[in-house]
Amino acid sequence: MELSNLKFVGHGMITDPETSVQDFIKINADLDLVQMVMSLDQELTKEGNLYPKVEITEVALTMHKDTF
Repeated sequence: MELSNLKFVGHGMITDPETSVQDFIKINADLDLVQMVMSLDQELTKEGNLYPKVEITEVALTMHKDTF
């Protein structure tokens, strides 16, 4: 599946592995393209109900180069 016109948004603490200095970062980046590989399956419950099961096995993101 390919998706477009999405954003990657988040915030959190990062740690420099050499100095152990921590800093708070925010990111709000437009994505050029998102590709997801999904596996489709089904799950049968003890009650006999059959439910679809979708497992996302791989995700690839491409950010706009102007973001960085």
